[in-house]
Amino acid sequence: MATSGFITTVFNTRKVIDNAYGLCRIARQEITPERVEVAFDWLFLRLQAMLNKGIPLWAIQRTIIPLYVGIQSVPTPAGTHNVLNLNLRRSSRLTGIASSSAGVAANAFDSDFATICTTLANGWIQLQLESGTRVPMFGILPGASGTWNYEIQGSDDGLAFTTIYTATAETVVDNQWIWFDVEGVEDWTYYRLQATTATILAVRELVFAHMPNEINLALLNRDDYSTLPDKVMLSQPTQYWLDRQRDVPIITLWPAPNEQTRFWNLTAYLLMQIMDVGSMRQEIQCRKSDYLAIVERLAADLVVVDKGADVELIPVLEARSKISWTDLWDGESDDSPTQLVPNIGVYTK
Repeated sequence: MATSGFITTVFNTRKVIDNAYGLCRIARQEITPERVEVAFDWLFLRLQAMLNKGIPLWAIQRTIIPLYVGIQSVPTPAGTHNVLNLNLRRSSRLTGIASSSAGVAANAFDSDFATICTTLANGWIQLQLESGTRVPMFGILPGASGTWNYEIQGSDDGLAFTTIYTATAETVVDNQWIWFDVEGVEDWTYYRLQATTATILAVRELVFAHMPNEINLALLNRDDYSTLPDKVMLSQPTQYWLDRQRDVPIITLWPAPNEQTRFWNLTAYLLMQIMDVGSMRQEIQCRKSDYLAIVERLAADLVVVDKGADVELIPVLEARSKISWTDLWDGESDDSPTQLVPNIGVYTK
């Protein structure tokens, strides 16, 4: 017999809760708003607890984190659970002929953070290079706070431009870097920051960069960091201590970034917290292959806390969920080659 040819089934939160209660032998018409609220709570708790069990590969996010001279304590983005890898990235800033629709274009390329190029609504700031160059890295240091809509564009002749990056309703903060990478860039001679939707650009520095070079930073434990005699020394960072605070982990760099690093940044692979459950019509943040384990694990929790559930089902659902939960984590691999690196753990955590 022919197959459907599709993999489009949407298993939303309502289906997760309905099927979990179904395993508890509670009919759908018996799922009251109170029971739904309890299921939401336990689903949230179980999803967040997955981060203590292992590393869900779909919860890893690559992020660019800016550096600031003399600032050694770098907070990670909201929702960060842990830092898996951290690199210091250097790049070459391109130079050329600066122009803009209004304002002083040179102010955006003079490496002076105090000067600002301000355009009118829907204005642009542009750099003409000596020859066609592939530019995969971009940095913007705003000179005002607000909500911007803008595009990064490239061109061969300065007349016909191709949009290679679009930002919509992005919150920008004065004197706080925005760094991003762009794929699929060609060897263009002109690169432009183009405002859209009546956005007024106020830019302290605009960076078009290429030839990025990343160096891995070594992770220190708290004991080793605490014994460093000069914690505020300025130089190129080589190590860091991860201070895992309640809200977000803090990356404490050593040495602290110096003037040489003012256009450098950090590239981090972060383990992110799993997203909130949301509404009954939304999906939970997991792969489709994880749904069975999550439904059975939720059922094992609900049968214990729900006073109307059959307590005789507790061992049955616990056994089922244990098998599917183990299968979930056994499949949580990218099948890459395994490297065994001897390591002696420290006594501090």
